[in-house]
Parts: sequence; C-alpha cells; structure tokens
Amino acid sequence: MNLRNMKIGARLNLLIALLSALLMAIGAYGVYGISQSNESARTIYESNVTLRHIGASDFRHIETSRRVSDGHHSGVDFAFI
Repeated sequence: MNLRNMKIGARLNLLIALLSALLMAIGAYGVYGISQSNESARTIYESNVTLRHIGASDFRHIETSRRVSDGHHSGVDFAFI
C-alpha cells in the first residue's frame, strides 16, 4: 500500500484516524495525570487534617517513631514551626 497510489479521500481518512488515535492517547494520559495529582492532594490534605487534630508534639513523636522503625533515624529531632 503506497500513499502515492491512494486516493485523496483515503489519505484524508487515514490522517483523521491517526490524529484521532493520537488525541485519544493524549487525553487518556491527561486523565491519568489528573488522577495522580488528585491523589497527591488528598494525601496532603489528610496529613494536614491529622496534624491539626493530634497536635505538633504528638506528630513529632509519631514521625520520629516511624523513622526509627524504617531505619532512617539520624539521631536529629526535627522541629516544627
């Protein structure tokens, strides 16, 4: 199938099909990116709400305990403003 031998209507249909497929792929990628952004925003919101409910001193204890259990404790306590 040579493009030079195709009629102009067939070439236009092929072009429209390729561009439609590209448009759908870009749209799907955009929807995926928005869902990832939404999940990140939800995580940030939930951690901020948790911080306000338990207080900064309790959060510092929880965060230090988590770092120690993960093996990432450097011996430095983090201060919150």
